Order: sequence, then structure tokens, then C-alpha cells
Amino acid sequence: MNNALSYLFLLLPVAAVAWIVWNYRRKTGAKDARIREREAALVGIVRAGDTPPRPAEVERAPARPAGAAAAPPPPAATRRDRYLSQPETLIYYLLRTGMPAYEVFPRVGLASIVSMTAAQSIPASPFAHDLDFVVCDKSMRVVAAIQLEGRLAGPHKTRVEQSLAAAGIRVVTIDPKALPRREQIGVLLLGQAE
Repeated sequence: MNNALSYLFLLLPVAAVAWIVWNYRRKTGAKDARIREREAALVGIVRAGDTPPRPAEVERAPARPAGAAAAPPPPAATRRDRYLSQPETLIYYLLRTGMPAYEVFPRVGLASIVSMTAAQSIPASPFAHDLDFVVCDKSMRVVAAIQLEGRLAGPHKTRVEQSLAAAGIRVVTIDPKALPRREQIGVLLLGQAE
């Protein structure tokens, strides 16, 4: 009897530890399942075989009033083959290698680097960009703006040049057909050897 009682006292702590471990794993498993459900709901992922959301959780779209026109379909868009054309890519790498201590940004809107009053601003196409490249120092101060020869014309070109001149930003025009050498980039953009 004494022997059986001693085994019982030895097995009791082992059983308690096993129950604690099992209960902990069960609770963390349930918690992980709830987290995965929330992530899936946030991202909108519905996997095949998952249980559908309960009706109370489904958001219903507001009913459209009778006679209201349907929203127009989104415009047809296709992905471009390249972000920069081949000449633009060549100029980008020329600027990066010619001025390694500076940052180069392609296709920058004029409003990103200068502040204009309402009287000065002229609406542009949402897909238009004003500057082909902008060169900044490491603290992101604009050093120079680069335009490709023949890219801008007329009043738009005048507006861009006047705005940059008023802001004290150097404008450099580069002809893609007659590129400067890498050693000349610093002199061209900064007026000094880099």
C-alpha cells in the first residue's frame, strides 16, 4: 500500500505538468487560429475549404437607389514594358556613376521640388511629369534638375524653367543623342569637378 501511494505521489506532479503543457498548447493554437482569421479578413483572403464568414460578419454594400446610374468601369490600363526608356535608363546610370555621392530620381513632378502659388500653378495631365531627372544630395536637398532635349515645349517648358529659376534650382538640358562623358557630369550639374 505504501509503495502504491508513493507511485501515486510521483505520478501526480508528472500528470499536472502534462495537463499544463496540453492546456497551454490548446490555448495558443486557438489564439493562432484567431490571428490567422483576422489576418485573412484584413487582407481579404478566402481559401478554398475555409468556413464562410458568419452573416453578422459580412458587410453588406449599401443599396443603390432606384434609377441611379452604375459607376463607370475603370479605364483600361496595361503595364508598360519598362519604367524608363532605353535612353532614359542610360542617362540614369550615367548620372548615378558620374555622381555617386548624390541621389538620382527619374520622372519627378515640378510640385515635388518647388512651392507655387495658386496663380502660378497650371493644371497638368495626371500622367505628365515635368522633370526627367532630379539630383539631390544625401540630405535630399535638390542640387539640379535635368531635362532631356526636346521633351518639353511651349508654355509648359517656360513655366517649368521660370519656376526652377525662381527657386534657385539649376536646370541642365541633356541631349540623349550626344551624352556627356561620366567625368563631365559633376561639372555639368554642379559647375565644378565632382
